[in-house]
Amino acid sequence: MDDARFLARMEQRLQEEKRAILKRLKAKQETGAQILENWNDPSDLEDVAAFTQEEEIFRLLSERELRELQEIQDALRRIREGTYGICRRCKREIERERLEILPTTELCQGCAQRDQARMDRMG
Repeated sequence: MDDARFLARMEQRLQEEKRAILKRLKAKQETGAQILENWNDPSDLEDVAAFTQEEEIFRLLSERELRELQEIQDALRRIREGTYGICRRCKREIERERLEILPTTELCQGCAQRDQARMDRMG
């Protein structure tokens, strides 16, 4: 991936996504702390169930966002190392259109399709 302007644009986009995720995670932490602060001894099982469900939703969302954050960090590292846009499987260039849509991808379209077909066959 040689185009310095393209790489700079992708790096800026990834940095913006990273900041947005960190902002959301911080807001969730504050919301979670506020819920715990306002939550007194539950008077009935419905209160306990509602709290447990909210807690699980926060946890799942945070896990997804942490995974996204790791993918962004990995993509930024590849930009620094000069390997961004190179398929980790076949070592060919990843199509720019694909990188525009999936800026953290490590696979070209062909390798991604082969992986998906393999997973589909496995059930």
